[in-house]
Amino acid sequence: MADYGVDGFKFDGGSVHMYHADNMVNGAPRADHDPHAMNAAWNEFGRRYEYHEYKDTYGGGGKNMIQRLCDRSHKWEGGIDTLLPCSIVQGLVGHPFICPDMIGGGSWAHNIDPSFQMDEELFVRMAEAAALMPMMQFSWAPWRVLSPGALAMVKAASDLHLRLAPEILSMVRRAETEGEPILRPLEYNDPHRGYAHVMDEFMLGEDILVAPVTLKGQFEKDTCGVLKSNTDCGVFGVLSEIPKGLGEAIPIGKKNELKCGEAEVLCTLDDGGRQSYKIEISTVNRNAEGSKCFVIKITDPK
Repeated sequence: MADYGVDGFKFDGGSVHMYHADNMVNGAPRADHDPHAMNAAWNEFGRRYEYHEYKDTYGGGGKNMIQRLCDRSHKWEGGIDTLLPCSIVQGLVGHPFICPDMIGGGSWAHNIDPSFQMDEELFVRMAEAAALMPMMQFSWAPWRVLSPGALAMVKAASDLHLRLAPEILSMVRRAETEGEPILRPLEYNDPHRGYAHVMDEFMLGEDILVAPVTLKGQFEKDTCGVLKSNTDCGVFGVLSEIPKGLGEAIPIGKKNELKCGEAEVLCTLDDGGRQSYKIEISTVNRNAEGSKCFVIKITDPK
């Protein structure tokens, strides 16, 4: 592993439903080798590697196991729209070390379907949805299947993940000892404020609000939640309109302090270039419950 630079492995298969008595070729299975015990043994085998990943960890709640969502389809409905709610629930039931399946969709059936067509916008949005989760994993190598413009957007999402890696890893270390979710529903951090129904955004730890766009053709999104002073906002696609000249560019959010004054939004252009646009946070209002909302306007003349 050291010679080849391998840090860990993806341990696929091993699901409880895959073990059957007729799999045995040299007699009957032992009484203590039931499907659940076999799955647990498979999980323990891989858990000794610091970097690993499973999709089925029976009895793994509360253990330092990286549990991904089962295969997701390359679809807007029944695919990307399930990533956030299922990941939120996964963290609440004792699996904080979350991987939201593979970017682009992890269903292997796409590889043998002659009619399959890659949706670049969907691929980009899946990358953005995963960027502020504990792990990112790709189904296809982006540089092989995407246009230069879409590839640049995916790289911007992975760069954001890398930039926040120290903060994410600190949350991982805390979850190892305290068991708290890393990715949390808004209701978890701020209960009894009416956020229990919100399943299309989440909090990363205690103070980073994440609201990925998961609808096709959407370039704006209303967000809710309690944002404290100087909270970092890791939000994608929240411009009310696409700055003139960007074509179909998908705006990429940049961390900014939640206070009035100058800020900027980093956008990726269709030709793969990157452009920073000046904005101004013109209003920060506090409501009766202590929540904050803010208004931005594009101030860059370009």
